Amino acid sequence: MEVVNEKNFWNEKVLSLRGSFLSSWEWGVLQEKMGRKVLRISGPDFATLMIRYNLPFFQYYFYSPRGPVFSENSEDKIISYLEDIKKNCSQERVIFLRI
Repeated sequence: MEVVNEKNFWNEKVLSLRGSFLSSWEWGVLQEKMGRKVLRISGPDFATLMIRYNLPFFQYYFYSPRGPVFSENSEDKIISYLEDIKKNCSQERVIFLRI
């Protein structure tokens, strides 16, 4: 699992996995301009755009619109993905992930 910082790679990955424009690089840029933190996380069989939203008492939650997107034969990797995301969430003081 890696954080992606390259626009063309990200958009090609999302398109190859049949993702929505709500997972595109440009959607993330719009969210950043609205003051939200955005993470673009990719693995061999998935991609997810995660947007951090504020909650009371300095808590946060991540929202992954129309995602994460997985390749067709990766059902067994969903649990591994969620475990990795859980680790990232605790570092960001995120209390839940909305998918």
